[in-house]
Amino acid sequence: MKNQFIDLEAQLDSSDEDSIEDSGEVRHRNAAFINDAPENTSDSTKIIALPERTDSINLLVERIEDQYIKRGANHPVSQTDEEDTPPFGQLWLKETDWLLWRVKCTPGQEYFILYELIMRHETLSDELRSAFYNPRDVGYIYLEAKFTKSGISSLREVLREYTDLRLHTLGIVPDVDLKRCLTINDFKQVFAPGQWVSIKHGLYRGDIGLVVEDFREEDSTTGVKVMVVPRLDYYSDKGTLPSLSSKRKRRLRPSAQLFDPNQCVQEELVPHKRQHVFSYRSWRFDYGLLVKTYNANTLSPAREVPSSVASLFLEAKKRGADIEIESMPTSSLWRFNIGEPVLSTETGKYGTMASSFDPVNAPSPPLVDFKDEGTHMVSVTSIMKDIMLGQYVEVLAGVHSGKKGFVVAKTDALLGIIFDTNSLHIQIHANSVTISMPDFFTSEIPWLNVQVKLLSGVFAGSSGVVKDVKVTSARNLAITVHLNNGHERTVGYHAVRELFSGQLLLDHQPLKRHQQQFNVEFPWKEIRVTILSGRFAGHSAIVKNAWIDFRGALRLSLWVMSYKCSIEIDSSAVKEQITGLPLNVYRPLEGNQLKEFAVSPSLEAMRTGPVPWLGLHVDIVKGQYKGQNGTVKDVNRYQVKPSLKSKLSGLKLNIERHVFTAIASTKVVEVDYDAIRFHKTQYRLCEVFMPTAKQSFYWPEYVPQKDLDTPSNVDADALKGSKAPLPNDFEREVIFCGSRSPNCPTSEQSSRTPWHDLQLPAIWTAASPDPAPFRSPTPTPPSAPALPLNDHWILHPKLVGIQIKVDISSGELDTSKKKDGIIVKTVSGADGIQVVYRRSPTKIVDVPYKLIESFHNRPNPSREKGLMVVARNHPEHIGKLVRRIHHFYDMEKTEEKHWLIVQTVERSGPKEETVDEFLDLHPGDLEYVKETAEERKQSISLLEFTRLDFSHNPVEIRRPHLYNSTLPST
Repeated sequence: MKNQFIDLEAQLDSSDEDSIEDSGEVRHRNAAFINDAPENTSDSTKIIALPERTDSINLLVERIEDQYIKRGANHPVSQTDEEDTPPFGQLWLKETDWLLWRVKCTPGQEYFILYELIMRHETLSDELRSAFYNPRDVGYIYLEAKFTKSGISSLREVLREYTDLRLHTLGIVPDVDLKRCLTINDFKQVFAPGQWVSIKHGLYRGDIGLVVEDFREEDSTTGVKVMVVPRLDYYSDKGTLPSLSSKRKRRLRPSAQLFDPNQCVQEELVPHKRQHVFSYRSWRFDYGLLVKTYNANTLSPAREVPSSVASLFLEAKKRGADIEIESMPTSSLWRFNIGEPVLSTETGKYGTMASSFDPVNAPSPPLVDFKDEGTHMVSVTSIMKDIMLGQYVEVLAGVHSGKKGFVVAKTDALLGIIFDTNSLHIQIHANSVTISMPDFFTSEIPWLNVQVKLLSGVFAGSSGVVKDVKVTSARNLAITVHLNNGHERTVGYHAVRELFSGQLLLDHQPLKRHQQQFNVEFPWKEIRVTILSGRFAGHSAIVKNAWIDFRGALRLSLWVMSYKCSIEIDSSAVKEQITGLPLNVYRPLEGNQLKEFAVSPSLEAMRTGPVPWLGLHVDIVKGQYKGQNGTVKDVNRYQVKPSLKSKLSGLKLNIERHVFTAIASTKVVEVDYDAIRFHKTQYRLCEVFMPTAKQSFYWPEYVPQKDLDTPSNVDADALKGSKAPLPNDFEREVIFCGSRSPNCPTSEQSSRTPWHDLQLPAIWTAASPDPAPFRSPTPTPPSAPALPLNDHWILHPKLVGIQIKVDISSGELDTSKKKDGIIVKTVSGADGIQVVYRRSPTKIVDVPYKLIESFHNRPNPSREKGLMVVARNHPEHIGKLVRRIHHFYDMEKTEEKHWLIVQTVERSGPKEETVDEFLDLHPGDLEYVKETAEERKQSISLLEFTRLDFSHNPVEIRRPHLYNSTLPST
């Protein structure tokens, strides 16, 4: 059988430490481990001690008895009797199959170990048939292998070379685990801020928590910040023990109680400026609750919050915590009526309520009628009302009882409801509401008897008059039109126009003050779009709402179908799914919508121009002009001097003050960036409008948290620097900055300009990469000599912003004794082109370019699958991203003359695309580029047919040349 390496690669963060250890204990009990004693080299068949297959022998005996004793010797043997029939829901290893082994490894290193094994498959083919890892089972590698050899080249010795492997855990996978290790569950749980969750593992197993943030960092690290009631052992913290010396009693899990700063070690307690906020050791406590980060796999939606826990969260709310008590899943606020559709959270089946439930009047367990299964009595905590996005609901219990509104956001059982405006008012549990209808009985219906023309449908082009207008439960207008031919049709708002002017009805006859409940239409409603940036990049979504936020930017509310959750996003971060056009191009705004939803041209010019923040209205919160406001007229950099504590941002802004002065020139003053906030907010300008790639030169230097004298109407904590860049949790994902920004030219555009014709200005160019947080290039005097462009291949202008894997020859980043290199990239600034390395999401270090060497593992022309960039020897192609398609030999069949045939790929959009250009390149001309496992997997399927076409051609010995954008003949 031909050797194959099954690569189930996917970008997934490592699981919670507790969950990894817990699952490991189960595996240790069920697996048989290799005898790690020295091998007997004289008998290679006794290197390992295989487990006895007593179960298989017993099964064989039972089948023989059934065949020849119970049935009789003359009973014909069918083919199905001869085959091994696995138990239902399990997999079964045949006697001819190789054994499947499992070994523990460092989480996050699975892919790199598999890659190294793939590179050695020629020498390991006799012992290793396949290797893979399950991305839903982080920390383990699976091997289909036979350990039959000894010596330095044996599979056993090869595995010893990897320090990330724990070879003592190597063991055979039990039959009962085969299905689990070969199965991937693609469901991705997303948690919304304000959602109540249950913790699965660790010290807080079974406890209830409240989601603060579901985040994704730049390095693809994901996590969920949760507030939980802390469990602290104050006695052990102080170094003293209770009077009872029982060790068993000390091992009991501490009880859950709000954090008390008076009971802990005072020397390690750090109070924050906000009241009831503390840091203690490595923990953070907000209003008595512990803020802890979990992996999403270790959390599940909470079905009910016990009253004892609810009282603790209520106490935290009294201290100032932002907690929606009405959203808490507690049965005391739930109501069920006969006939309401529900979903079983245990079985996933839909049903209808056959009895009512009221915790006061009818507290008995409810009855649910499941289709094809009859009526069953269920626990009230195991069912959830089937409420859909856009429905009109009424709150049944709690402080908001009797209020009605539309559902505009939904995550699991957590609903976001608005009452009378387009802002999110409350979050509440689905079981606390019921479906209702808007009350418009006393309102005057708009547009009655207006002559209109239908634009779509069977009667497109027909004219008639409006007879009725209603707002549906999905928050859409339903307009009933009586046609001139006698028919009546009910159509949507955008399906009709006023007959004579061709205007939309809102433009022809605006709504009156008492008709505002009919103002539910907004542009691009229910249009399917593709998200271009952020955590949900590449996913499809449906537009559910649109509005202009406090910055003047157009925002959209989307329903992400694959995640079943709502998000808020900038309108420029999406495109129409089928045409790929921006929404304002796909369906331009007109009439009343153009007035209500149009973005200011000055704002658009500011976002696309070379200088950020021009024209923004700002407040001055520090210095001699404190308390005044004005407009940004210009932005300039200056050399930071550490001795001047008040000038560390590196930016000065010219502000035209909104005051009356005798001399007009005194209205424009220079103010440091750190002394300015966006008008009537606590946010710095970068937190409101992050500079684009073309504006990256104006990214401020890191400013330490300083005390500012603030107006009385501004929260003192706000001016420390907002921990969240915007009130919306998704803002960092939707204001672009980087190589995939719409404002940044694609690699195809940049490759058309010869590198020797480029001029490096003293500021960041349009092709500059995204700036690192709290870091920017520091300008130097004009007399500083520019860095020569030809000192090193990595300093080429076309390689700016590309993350390349390299080796470092010396220094603290030395990789000469390591198997893997590091990822660096170049940035363009006032000092020329520099090389930087991101040590962590918030820390970047400079790397001297003279220490950089090409990665020691060169691309393999015969089987390379990685993403590469042309780095040298071909000036017209440097900076192009390529992938191997085929290979050939130049004049003679030697490794030095082994060349690659590569195809150019384009990565400026949300997904990688191929370019109809093929190049002949030597491995020495190429360097590896950073890519995720998921991107590698997608590229394999993208180039599958192209590689298949080339594979029909034999490996030639010829002279290299350039393909002129043609595919090989088949």
